[in-house]
Amino acid sequence: MVDRDEPRAPRTPRWGLVIAVVLLVATPMIASARLRAVLLDAPRAHLTSQPGSAQREVEAVQAFLSQMRGTNAIACEFAMVTIDHNNWFGGSDGFDTPLLDDNRPLVPRELETDAVVEPLMTSLRDSDYCVRRTAASLLGRAHNARATERLKSTLDDPQPETRALAAFALGSAEEQSAAPKLQQLLRDADAAVRATAAWSLGEIEYKPAISALADLLVNDRSPRVRRAAARSLGQIAS
Repeated sequence: MVDRDEPRAPRTPRWGLVIAVVLLVATPMIASARLRAVLLDAPRAHLTSQPGSAQREVEAVQAFLSQMRGTNAIACEFAMVTIDHNNWFGGSDGFDTPLLDDNRPLVPRELETDAVVEPLMTSLRDSDYCVRRTAASLLGRAHNARATERLKSTLDDPQPETRALAAFALGSAEEQSAAPKLQQLLRDADAAVRATAAWSLGEIEYKPAISALADLLVNDRSPRVRRAAARSLGQIAS
């Protein structure tokens, strides 16, 4: 039997409980937002160029190409894919680890001036593979008409690798105006050129190339080309 005269424990007002819950949830969020603001405002030495400064863009490109020179093909490809997928625009965090504080690659920002185009086009024919590969990625991020026109004209280069690198850069840029010429390269004698052209058409999501890509998927003798065609068909259809 309950004694109704027994004193009860004081009850916490509901509004007090609500405030406690709100503070519990909001405090980490506020702290996290402040921390992010501090980190975003912190200087980053590896972001080397400023938009609109032709000289700084050229210097950033030259420094980056110099750092990549001599890297073997596999390591170079891993490095460039990491950077390609980690925000070229505004600089890459792909190499931003404490292990590389003293030797971090100087990754350029998005390239905007014509001044960088010719040095990069020349680098597509450099004797060092990683310099050529890096130049292709940089050209794919150089959003200006001069770069586009120079790359489109390079699709006729007598060297298969140079044609492939130009096709890669145009695909990275998702350059719609290059799509018809890239489709022509699906018939190139070199398998690497066909594969890269197929990959680029997928990046551009060029629907008129579906039939030609399907033909490659069924009939091309190169597994590399067939894989690229299958990937691009999936991208265009998605």
